[in-house]
Amino acid sequence: MPKEKQITISCQDRPGTLAEVAKLLGRAKVNIVAMNCANFGVHGALQILVDNIAKARKTLDAAHYPYTEQAVLYVELPNSPACLGNLAEKLATADINITAGYATALKGSKKASVVLSVTDLEKADRILEPKLASARRHRAEPIPTVFAVTPPMVSVEEPPTELE
Repeated sequence: MPKEKQITISCQDRPGTLAEVAKLLGRAKVNIVAMNCANFGVHGALQILVDNIAKARKTLDAAHYPYTEQAVLYVELPNSPACLGNLAEKLATADINITAGYATALKGSKKASVVLSVTDLEKADRILEPKLASARRHRAEPIPTVFAVTPPMVSVEEPPTELE
């Protein structure tokens, strides 16, 4: 199945945050296999897929990093024109919306890694699994479907704007 768990870490948007998290996980022998960063003013989010989800949870918990988990599609596609479009079209034809995603491939490589958040993961998995059966995919250990750690909600006040 192309389903995996993505960890989203709530953090400050400042120099060194990615280095801290990546080194912390690296010291625990957890490999980050996919990564995306986003910022929201002074706050940020680091989205990662790892090779050992249980070890990543334990490491982040011990370091008191707030994080959540989300089930996502994680697939390898041929690194050639229209492959991502074909995948997106298959999902759209099945009335599955892609709500977020990121992908990467080295120039000249034969494969691209794609991570997608979709509106119906189970349906997407059923549609894509036969097509991806022969594709080499990242496999993490089995992951429970229930997850209890939720980051605290942070309220950020917007500075007043002048209307003149």
